Amino acid sequence: MNSILKPILITLLLLVPFEVFSQSELDSTYTPFRKGMWISGLSGTMTSNTFIEKNSNLNANANTFDLKSNSAIFIKERWALGWNIIISGSGNSANGGLGSSEISIGPYSRYYFSKTLPGALYVELTALYTNLTDRDDAFNSGQVALGQEITLDGGGFRAGLGYTHILRRGIAFDFGMEFNALWAGGDVTDLNTDTTTPVNVYIGGIEFDFGFIIFINEFFY
Repeated sequence: MNSILKPILITLLLLVPFEVFSQSELDSTYTPFRKGMWISGLSGTMTSNTFIEKNSNLNANANTFDLKSNSAIFIKERWALGWNIIISGSGNSANGGLGSSEISIGPYSRYYFSKTLPGALYVELTALYTNLTDRDDAFNSGQVALGQEITLDGGGFRAGLGYTHILRRGIAFDFGMEFNALWAGGDVTDLNTDTTTPVNVYIGGIEFDFGFIIFINEFFY
């Protein structure tokens, strides 16, 4: 639990100078949740890990990345429509760089319950098309043993509840919770026997997200 709370507490402490500075810029008449404004967020992570099997001195580097982007325009006060894109992947040097990848894209909607400062609660919903691929090999006595390859296509949704806190004009801090569900079908290929088996899967879970978002008058990318 401490490992989860520590980055959240550090992030909240970093917000203090933004909050103090913002008081001179904001007034009671300002609201970014108005018709015609764009809301845009971008976040990502990259990690690199090293795997060492001491018995065989096998070294392997595992790299992962995750990128999320969403943008929407307020079609009326407090209600925005747009799109959501999620790209993630991983690779392993001992496996020829192969690993897993996910691409999800779909329409996105967010509704704020209030337009008053310093912030407002919101609900959001995204309908997604998703493509998933995964290569699952194993290490055995210093050798890479072929496993299976999975390819899936499907659809699902992400439903969230959160809060946007306005730091200064055009900049806000966003944090919330999302429930995601995906139904997909595809094939599992055994790389040893070259046989293919059809599968249908359900993937679901809960995510906690936080990050910065911007409000702009015109969309620029």
